[in-house]
Amino acid sequence: MRIPGRPLRACLQSAGLAAGIAALSGAQALAAPPELAVAATEMRALQAYYTTSGTAAASLQVDLVARVPGYLRAADAADGTRVGEGDELFLIEPEPYRAQLGQAQAALDSARAQLAYAETQLARQKALRARDVTDQSSLDQAQATRDEAAAAEKNAEAGLRTAELELGYTSVRAPFGGVMAARTADPGAYVGANGAQTLATLYQTDPIEVQFTVSETDMLRLRAALRAEGLPFPGTGPVRIEAGTGRGGGDYPLAGSVSYLAPAATEGTGTFALRATFANPDGAVMPGTFVRLRLPLGPPRPRMLVPTAAIGTDLQGRYVLAVEDGVLRRVAVEPGPAQGGMTELETPVETGEGVAANVAAAPPAGTAVTPRPAAGADSDSGS
Repeated sequence: MRIPGRPLRACLQSAGLAAGIAALSGAQALAAPPELAVAATEMRALQAYYTTSGTAAASLQVDLVARVPGYLRAADAADGTRVGEGDELFLIEPEPYRAQLGQAQAALDSARAQLAYAETQLARQKALRARDVTDQSSLDQAQATRDEAAAAEKNAEAGLRTAELELGYTSVRAPFGGVMAARTADPGAYVGANGAQTLATLYQTDPIEVQFTVSETDMLRLRAALRAEGLPFPGTGPVRIEAGTGRGGGDYPLAGSVSYLAPAATEGTGTFALRATFANPDGAVMPGTFVRLRLPLGPPRPRMLVPTAAIGTDLQGRYVLAVEDGVLRRVAVEPGPAQGGMTELETPVETGEGVAANVAAAPPAGTAVTPRPAAGADSDSGS
């Protein structure tokens, strides 16, 4: 007998397809959420810093000039060498100035002889006038001659001092210890013909200074942070500061102090000029170079650290994805300094079982996941 309707084979196929779909749906329903690499947060005692950058400058800098004209006899210091205070660096031919000094000394001797003779004549005229042997005009003339001779002596003394100074100017000496820049004149050149002429520049690089600026807003925050820790503010006491060279980060091997704070903000920029001073015996920091600075803000305090790759950014700000009961939750954070693949959080946050080790590869918040320990701070998430 034939069954009306669809063929038996078609009915069996439909029944089998329905059963397969039902089984697949059940398997999917029972499948575990995707795996995600999760990193645990850390708490460490870390030092808080105010960080900025500046430019190194010589603590002393002076142009060495020829103050008298003449032929340059010698340049004893080689370009770029370190010299000591009082070292002779240049010598302008001294012979003409020694001759002038001799002339000035002779002029002074003559003036003193003239004064002695005038004083003798004045004493004679006074004695004659007392006996009414001579008239008053002769006495007045002797007095005037004596006064002129005294003035001539003072003028000759000034001439002698001038000649001594000019002779001294032929020897150009280092006013302080430092490093010589390249000279602008060679021995044999005539220098100082048109007034003072720069022969070289001398830099004192030990100690070295670093000039930097702080905005009005940062200045207020810095003042509040130092006051909260009971630390002195620049201008009220020694303020410790550390420095490092190079733009790539790293260590801060130099320790110094803030030596100057401008009493007023710079008009137009709204920034305060500051200066820090560091010992620089080996000349590691050179004038004009970039310097990284950090100012310790109190003693080390516990800080929460998360992998730098765990921090994301969206329209609401910075965040991490915390895992709580197997579900990702967005947690807003305020990142601080980063170093070694880890970033400080200014304020600790609750992160449950940990945070997504790589937020860029993690599913969105609200997604169920299966946490697995991250191989490192920069591990990628898996699925």
